[in-house]
Amino acid sequence: DEHKDLARISAMESIVLLENRNSILPLDLAKFSSVALIGPCADDSTCPRGDYDPNPKYTITPRQAFMNYSATSLKVSFSSGCKDVNCADTSLFAAALKAAQASDLLIYVGGISKVIEGEGHDRSDIALPSNQEMLVQRLKAIGKPLIVVLFHGAPAISNVTFTSADALVSVGYGGQEVGNALFSVLTGAYNPAGRLSVTWYTGNDQLPSMTDYNMTSSPGRTYRYLTTPPLYRFGYGLSYTEFSYSNLVVTPATIKPCQSVTVNVTVQNAGKIKGDEVVQVYFEYKNATVPVANIKLVGFDRAKDLAPAASQTVGINISPAQMTVTESIAYSEVIEPGDYVLYVGGHQPSDDNSRKCARG
Repeated sequence: DEHKDLARISAMESIVLLENRNSILPLDLAKFSSVALIGPCADDSTCPRGDYDPNPKYTITPRQAFMNYSATSLKVSFSSGCKDVNCADTSLFAAALKAAQASDLLIYVGGISKVIEGEGHDRSDIALPSNQEMLVQRLKAIGKPLIVVLFHGAPAISNVTFTSADALVSVGYGGQEVGNALFSVLTGAYNPAGRLSVTWYTGNDQLPSMTDYNMTSSPGRTYRYLTTPPLYRFGYGLSYTEFSYSNLVVTPATIKPCQSVTVNVTVQNAGKIKGDEVVQVYFEYKNATVPVANIKLVGFDRAKDLAPAASQTVGINISPAQMTVTESIAYSEVIEPGDYVLYVGGHQPSDDNSRKCARG
């Protein structure tokens, strides 16, 4: 049981809420008489496991988690819509659409799996398989509330699908307890606080050629060098509540060579639902003499289980090594004199709800 709990908690803490239009989540299942789980990953035990899976003794799929709940009056139906995540055959679309038309709530569970990406078979396109996108669009046209859940390692981009969904949830490769974890997040038993560990680009055209290893080649590689807005930024993720930041203290305010910096900030739950907040600290060089990243993450911590109006002081240490630049002659790491800017918040400083908190 201890191991099962760990698997479930790990999956819950890694789930990222990307969109929540009109606050459709968390779901009040009492308002729905029926739900349809549709998609190639809704009841597939390989989707949650990734390429280096340990072949667990069991896997709780999203369908199984909802079926376990269906001892109540909620009717749960299922249709895969596709034979696998490639979704090359659309012959199962009709059954999926029929199930959707007979239900009050639609949850599409798709994405990619080790069938598409893994060791020795990289993807040539970061888009969601086109027939999956088509199926989501047809589900949207039915006019029922639509939640889209994506399994993936690397991002599975679909601008049309993302704008169609009332809510969009990233579960990555969530492991054997992912179904229970997802159910807890969708129903509000757990408030999501996961953050994206990679940039979600708008499409292939925002990625430099794989034969060009220059990080600064237009439009730039990774969040550190990207010069155009991505679909979702590294470090991004939504919550069912809101957080405010105050009482920022940076010690010391003026940094001596090879001296660490400590950032302390008070985080308060300013909303109505208990939740976690992932506090992120980004570092910016203002007058470096050599090429440097636009910004870089230098620390983060998780303020856990904050009840409404509750607050917690979070402390993050920044080491001298994190403030160095690579000089251009001997390629050694040095700390240059000058101005640095620290940004502290729940997202990157370019996002609306991130705060420019300190300058030293």
